[in-house]
Amino acid sequence: MKNLFLLLLSNLVLSVCATEPDINFLPQKTAFYGQSNSLSRADTLKLLQRRFDIEKISRMSEGELKTAARQVITNEINRVIMKRIIEKHNVKPDAKTMISTLRTGHAALPLTRRQAIEKKLAGDGTTFEKYIHECAADSFKLLGFTFLQWVENSRRVQIAQDHQEAENFYRMNQQLFLVPETAILSRLNADSEEKAKILYTKLQLGETFASLLRKHGNHYGTFQRGELAPELDAVIFKLSTGQYSHPVKNGAGWDIIHMDKYSPLSFIPFEDVKIFIERQLYLRKIQLESDNILREEQKKLNFILNF
Repeated sequence: MKNLFLLLLSNLVLSVCATEPDINFLPQKTAFYGQSNSLSRADTLKLLQRRFDIEKISRMSEGELKTAARQVITNEINRVIMKRIIEKHNVKPDAKTMISTLRTGHAALPLTRRQAIEKKLAGDGTTFEKYIHECAADSFKLLGFTFLQWVENSRRVQIAQDHQEAENFYRMNQQLFLVPETAILSRLNADSEEKAKILYTKLQLGETFASLLRKHGNHYGTFQRGELAPELDAVIFKLSTGQYSHPVKNGAGWDIIHMDKYSPLSFIPFEDVKIFIERQLYLRKIQLESDNILREEQKKLNFILNF
């Protein structure tokens, strides 16, 4: 009982501490802008709490907190600047346009890049569709997207595309267009080595893998080298398309694995990604132009971080 009480007390103390992040190492005035305006330490804490949960703030080191504080203050100033500019030019944020643009951009990616993005999102417990809707629901991200659209439309002549740039980028960054060694697999399942050997004998005597698959197996999936256990990799990537393995231990059972299709390590040809690269380089120039505009406007506002 005493230990339980101490544990509960400990959790309570941690909870109280988590609700009161200590940022007293920051100056009382964290930023200045305009003629005589400023942001206080309390204002900065509110901005931090808007961006991060309290528990995460409490776990940050002093250096991490300073970096985060600079980021949220600068973002807030940029929010004011972007909002003023798009309102001045009668441009209205449109979540549907943002979702459609992100969806179209994703579809234009090389297959391996799309798969990598979707795999990362799945690892985070979400999907691409859910992610882009969350982005469009984030007022700052939607504002940023709208501002980039205005930059693109208002300065299109200044942001010229250089087609040679795309080829140079491809040559210097070929690892980005690498298609990993990939295997599409099916497998026969058995709950014992003896049963797996019987299935293997049937294959050796002429029964087709497809006929046995209907009763004893399933489609295994698509895998890149290194995604399965090393002992399975060693067996699978020795197979050619149409070949099958000897019985192999896999978890609690035994499998006979069939190579439905093998794709060797390769690079996506430049012509297949040329338009994609040109678009990405063009968007990068728009982002740089956007950053330049924001810096110019910050100077006009006399914006200065005080730490």
